[in-house]
Amino acid sequence: MFRFPTLPLLLFFLVALMWSCLPYTTTISVLEPAQHTLPAAVNSISILPVPGYYSKPGVFDSLSHVILDPETDIKEIKMGFLHGMYDILSRSPRLDRVVFADTSYYKNKLTWEDVDVICRHDTTDALLILSKIVSYDAINKYYYFDNNESYSRRQYKMLSHSKWVLYMPERESVIGVYEFTDTLKVEGFFGPSNLESVLYDACYLSGQNCAR
Repeated sequence: MFRFPTLPLLLFFLVALMWSCLPYTTTISVLEPAQHTLPAAVNSISILPVPGYYSKPGVFDSLSHVILDPETDIKEIKMGFLHGMYDILSRSPRLDRVVFADTSYYKNKLTWEDVDVICRHDTTDALLILSKIVSYDAINKYYYFDNNESYSRRQYKMLSHSKWVLYMPERESVIGVYEFTDTLKVEGFFGPSNLESVLYDACYLSGQNCAR
């Protein structure tokens, strides 16, 4: 999402991550790579650790091909978007400081006074909020033959659209609105026991690529 003058611009990129301890592969394809440069006045950022709108337990947006336990904490899974964003931004030489904001200052609706209090507390220039995240999914089934034997393989796809907003209290203005769309593909074997990990990994990868 954030492009820095010292880093090369990427028009398209593909990141594949194989987890050695898990029997599946996660791949992310960026459909709408964004190119943005942070304002020169922003050298430090607070990230509000609230992943978009409230999600009911066990209900993950419009995902229809996975069945989660009714008590599943969807917020914890969606925190992957924010953890991925933080891990990239916090290592950027462009920024002096990146922190997660204290949620005790957060209300259901933020005011400029709230944004100012958060940034003063964190000693940061701006507040980054994951304003909205919407996800959809699909399953593709592939058939292939080997030694006259027929096999099939399933590929799970999750498309996510996220909207990030950057607020600067000193100016009392929104200094950036960033929308990002990607498709995550998961291939291999996974079931109810590691489904939450699969979804968290997908969210984490998406957050990382929003920050690149």
